[in-house]
Amino acid sequence: VEGLKALSDDIVVKNGDKTVAKDAKIGTGYTITIDGKTYTAVVKGDPSCDAEINSGDLLKIVKHLKGINKFNDDSVKSSADVNSDNSINSADLLKIVKYLKGTGKIEI
Repeated sequence: VEGLKALSDDIVVKNGDKTVAKDAKIGTGYTITIDGKTYTAVVKGDPSCDAEINSGDLLKIVKHLKGINKFNDDSVKSSADVNSDNSINSADLLKIVKYLKGTGKIEI
């Protein structure tokens, strides 16, 4: 958030109804309002929307793929599509596993 604040004094970052601290990370689904325009953040690999990429994100994608808990939100779908091929599948899971093992990167 601090990096965004350097762009403009009129920036508000929220997670739901709560304003995010200026030293906090930004997660998928957070809203960023800059000079009166609001944007929704998408963090590739963070479909759990907790501002972290971890095993919880893998679980969310597995549940989506099995039809247990399908993603409805466009920002969450975009976050889960880690390789940006317009499809959520095992390749996205593999990208996150490699990232967590330190053998791969997740590109924005």
